Amino acid sequence: VPADNKLKGRLRSPTSETKFKQILNILSGPGELLPTDRHERKARLHELIKDGCTESLCHTIRALSNFQKTRSLNDGDNALLKHSRNILLGEWEFVLSVPRAQAEIELYRLLASVPLESEE
Repeated sequence: VPADNKLKGRLRSPTSETKFKQILNILSGPGELLPTDRHERKARLHELIKDGCTESLCHTIRALSNFQKTRSLNDGDNALLKHSRNILLGEWEFVLSVPRAQAEIELYRLLASVPLESEE
């Protein structure tokens, strides 16, 4: 772990079990429509995930999963989606004390239960 003046900004405490369960509902929500332009999409995703909180991870995963249903993800999108899923699943394992495989199954179940487009 780096020991510098940005340490407090990079580390956060795990989300409480109650809050984590509430946040997971984001995954089965409509999600945000992302721009089709890759530069605009990259900028939007960067804004979405920059705080690194669990809610942001869920919003990012939801948005990219929706986008993937209608368009191909580029390498950057795929890398961000994989990274976000890994972080979320790691926290899921820890907070809810479930095996990773169980968390993955639930993640995919939640992602599959949503409409294609945002209703906002």
